[in-house]
Amino acid sequence: MYRTAHQTLTEAGYEHYEISNYAKLSKGMKVNPEAEEDGSRSPYRCRHNLIYWKHDPFLAFGMGATSFACGGRLARPRTLPEYIGWVQRGGRQQELTGFQEEPEDAEGSFGNLVEAFMVGLRMRHGLDLKEVEEEHGSVNLERAMDALTPHMNSGLLEVTGGGRLRLASPEGFLFSNSVLVSLFSL
Repeated sequence: MYRTAHQTLTEAGYEHYEISNYAKLSKGMKVNPEAEEDGSRSPYRCRHNLIYWKHDPFLAFGMGATSFACGGRLARPRTLPEYIGWVQRGGRQQELTGFQEEPEDAEGSFGNLVEAFMVGLRMRHGLDLKEVEEEHGSVNLERAMDALTPHMNSGLLEVTGGGRLRLASPEGFLFSNSVLVSLFSL
């Protein structure tokens, strides 16, 4: 079903810009699946969701809501009794799941690298490997790439001529969970 939907939408002039999102291209624009970046940029992309996948900071409020701020995810209590208690105690940031007094050094945290891959590979243009190396260190990047090599060999992942790692469309998107699980097991 996914393959059929992908083919139907791209043939109808929709850009596949994110793992589960397509956007109609403006008149005269053509889909370019081989483009280094996103190909043609539709003006109809969901800007709200792009914040998450570009790893930009955002705040979320309410029971169970998770923010991304200060380089990490902060989750509010997920059950009503826990949430009410947290609010009654003043809603202190220090009590949120994921809070750290001093954020981990990005180069020292493989978990931060996995997070970057998890959100970055959702986008059609994927990740700039040079930027990933600068942010997370060459050792962590090499470790991740070693784990992902079988998926590159099978055609689910590809490295573009411009040095971007991305899921192949549509197969890589279809099996993205299998690709990402390789990183969680390290």
